[in-house]
Amino acid sequence: MKKSTFILSLLLAFLGVTATAQTYSGKALSAAPDLTKSVTSVGQINPDSYYVLYCKGRGGRYVMLDPSDRLLRVTGSLPTDKTSMFALFKIESVEEDGQTYYTFKVASSPEGQGYYIPTVGKGGKYYAGTTAAKYSITLKNGEKDYFIIKLKGSNVGFNCDSETFTGWDDEGDNSQYRLVPVTLGSETYSNYAVTYSIKVGEEVKESGASRAWGRETFGSSLPCSYYYNTPTLVGGNNVVGDGNTDFVYTTTLKSGDEGTIPVTFSTAEAKKWYNVQIENGGTRTVKAVQDGQTWQVSTEVSALSAEAFSSNYAKFNNAVWAFVEDGLGVKVYNKGRNQYLSWTSGAATFTNEAAATRFYFASNTNGQGKGFSLWTGTGNKYLNASVKYNNVFNARLGVWDDPNSKTDNGSRFLVMDVEMDIVRACLPIPEANEANENYVTAFVAADKAQVDALLAGGETLEAYDEVSKYLNVASADITEGAYYRIGNVNFGADFNKYISSENIFVGTDGELSTAYNANNDLDRVVKRVTGDGNFASMLWKLEKKGDGTYWVRNANTGCNLSSYVGSGLDMPIDKNAGGYYTFKAVPAATFSGNDGKTMLQILVDGHRINAYNGKNGTLICDYEGNHDNDGGNYWQLEKVTAVPVQISEALYATVSYPFPVQVDQTAGVTAYYATHAEGGKLTLAEYANGIIPAGQGAILAATEAKSVNLAILSSADPVEGNILQGAAAKRIGFDANSNYFLGMDADSKVKFLLGEITTVPANKAYLPAANVTNSRSALAFNFGGESTGIATSLKDNEEVQYFDLNGRVVLYPSNGVFITNTGKKVFIK
Repeated sequence: MKKSTFILSLLLAFLGVTATAQTYSGKALSAAPDLTKSVTSVGQINPDSYYVLYCKGRGGRYVMLDPSDRLLRVTGSLPTDKTSMFALFKIESVEEDGQTYYTFKVASSPEGQGYYIPTVGKGGKYYAGTTAAKYSITLKNGEKDYFIIKLKGSNVGFNCDSETFTGWDDEGDNSQYRLVPVTLGSETYSNYAVTYSIKVGEEVKESGASRAWGRETFGSSLPCSYYYNTPTLVGGNNVVGDGNTDFVYTTTLKSGDEGTIPVTFSTAEAKKWYNVQIENGGTRTVKAVQDGQTWQVSTEVSALSAEAFSSNYAKFNNAVWAFVEDGLGVKVYNKGRNQYLSWTSGAATFTNEAAATRFYFASNTNGQGKGFSLWTGTGNKYLNASVKYNNVFNARLGVWDDPNSKTDNGSRFLVMDVEMDIVRACLPIPEANEANENYVTAFVAADKAQVDALLAGGETLEAYDEVSKYLNVASADITEGAYYRIGNVNFGADFNKYISSENIFVGTDGELSTAYNANNDLDRVVKRVTGDGNFASMLWKLEKKGDGTYWVRNANTGCNLSSYVGSGLDMPIDKNAGGYYTFKAVPAATFSGNDGKTMLQILVDGHRINAYNGKNGTLICDYEGNHDNDGGNYWQLEKVTAVPVQISEALYATVSYPFPVQVDQTAGVTAYYATHAEGGKLTLAEYANGIIPAGQGAILAATEAKSVNLAILSSADPVEGNILQGAAAKRIGFDANSNYFLGMDADSKVKFLLGEITTVPANKAYLPAANVTNSRSALAFNFGGESTGIATSLKDNEEVQYFDLNGRVVLYPSNGVFITNTGKKVFIK
């Protein structure tokens, strides 16, 4: 049985409540409270009189009982009609421990029960209950008729600072009350819990619960679609009273054209798809759009066409709707969002099925007599293109509460079956390609075979849903655990081609969250750089999340690319957050000079990311509109198996990567780590087989200046005892002179020098000063014995000299390993 709640009485409109099973009876005020007659001393309190509690704060409020959940709350004004019975209290005295205390009884308590203001803690909400709490009532100093009301044995008292009546330990205006005696009329009123159901045949289509006043007729605001006849009460008695609180109605579908419902109803499991338009200042297509982080409903697109959706299947689905039958009404479902329409105020947005708004079909005779309106079930509230956006009126759907809303053009919806030729244009299928070793290949032959098999059963929107999963390539071609550079196809030496985290800095512990917590203005916008930027900052791992989507995780920071941000993609500090990306194969674009076999569009939240502003820009943003021929919309995923390192004339370099790498020892390069630092000497040990584990710092020594490639490994055993630290992303926030860095001393000798700099560059190693014993300002290398710093080059006319590993001059070297004064390591047999 489907449930709904409607405002069925003046009481509910006034209190905004839902129903309970209690019946409340009482008398109402005969006149408005006279504040000039309020109590000025506790001796004036009469246990047989009725009082209202008037608060000094918030411009004056009265305490009232909410019959839905017995929550005592404060209202801004007090009517003198029957609803006033919920604001009346009797104040009864109790003698205890030699003191006089008072209880507050709700005058309109359910029959046979006494409802009182109970005990409440600080910040707690008052709920009326059958157990009375005892309160002291004392006149506020300096006031003639305002009282402070406190719980016995506690400093907690009545407070009306918020809309909810609460307990608080305050004596300001919001905790000061007048006790105002009032006069009651002679008539007794009753407020009942009622239920209703509406049947079509024997099937209950609608049911709900609410509250209503006795002796009033029920059913004047029952919800019903225009396409059904007015519900008829079973039994004929719709006057609310004792024994008559449950109402059953029946209805039937209208006959002829009048009863022809304009859509085929869907179920939650099987949906009939429509495109929806309105004719309001021209033809407008109704679709889901993202405004900041909120999805709303737009009528901005003019005609429904492939061009309007820029050959973008995801955006096309945002303009596809189903009407899911719900009682006598419908819940409106959007295919692209996979959610239901929801409206409470302002612009309509989306939610799950349970929280979706139920709409009822209503006629709309505006224009040609076609179309229908969608009624909320309350008053004159109809779904309408009524919300202003970007200074454009009628750009967003909301609800217009007006007698003209029902037949307004902005409320007249027209539906059309989804046209498959538009679907095909929005989801073009490229030709299959042979796999490319260096790049992810757009749409491989295996995917082509799957697409052909799917479409062999006939073209339906569901079939194209499945096809779209194969066009989100990478399914077969992306290697799990591999690293990729993501480069735009607009080639050029000075073009900011690659997506990089180079400008995003982490804290001293290597965490982005640490840097951000220290400085909320930290730049987290992901930018594009030229190919000669920091290489590892350009590396990304693609982590499959299901349904052809991926997290795009940066190697250096360990964080992901964000969900779509209009001002440019950024990087969330939470490593478990990020956008869900698809890599989409499209037919080769008409622009030339690019490899159509490996060109992909990248989408997140329905947006195509673009190398925005070309060579003059660095951001990654959506380029809205029909721009399929713009190279900025196409990217290549370049698989990376090694990282390049440039070793300068100094013949040394430091490195650190978030993944293990291996040095090619045949290239004349050796990788070292540090085991001890004491007394001006840094003792080095060679990494076995040239393998540097992930996250560890290393020193590379070469026989000559060169560029070398370090192979990326899938795993490597850790090396114990390395006192060097590694920085993947650039680390900031160090104190001056807290670290040693690779450098040259005044004699051009390569050493580790104590530095005043407070940052560590990306993918470099450093030595924390805390790891040095008996520290010096410079640390010479010790390759297993004594050593001085090693000079990097000869002075003019200087002869080559040889040193053993203890740093002693050897005039006539023979067998063994020697270091020259040019910085070269020489092995002589």
